Amino acid sequence: MRCKRDIVTVLAVCSAVLCFSLCKNWLKQEADVRSTYPLTLILHNAQGLRGNESVLVSGVVMGSVTTVQLDTDPRTVLVRLRLSHELILSKNSVARVDVPPFGGMSTVHITPGDSRETLGSGDQIHERVYE
Repeated sequence: MRCKRDIVTVLAVCSAVLCFSLCKNWLKQEADVRSTYPLTLILHNAQGLRGNESVLVSGVVMGSVTTVQLDTDPRTVLVRLRLSHELILSKNSVARVDVPPFGGMSTVHITPGDSRETLGSGDQIHERVYE
């Protein structure tokens, strides 16, 4: 009888810990969504981006890649980013994907522009084209 009660107690404690952990993760995700805004990066080549890569501005992590998918035009890649609300970018900002030469995770680098118009939630930013 005591063994049965011990098993029930252990299961109850494990369930409570699991529930607490799930709630904590959910609340963290909700806080992350509230403190960031979405932006779509338009690329011609994803260069191996998969999601969860860092987005850097002047060498400082200001966001992350959430999804990478082909557009309806398969020559275009849509990269969804989540950027910190602290970051205000002008409409003529550009981005590039850096791939480390010996493996590792790629990163998205944004170069801020100088336009007075700013990008807002859900806007698009384009890749930097080198000529």
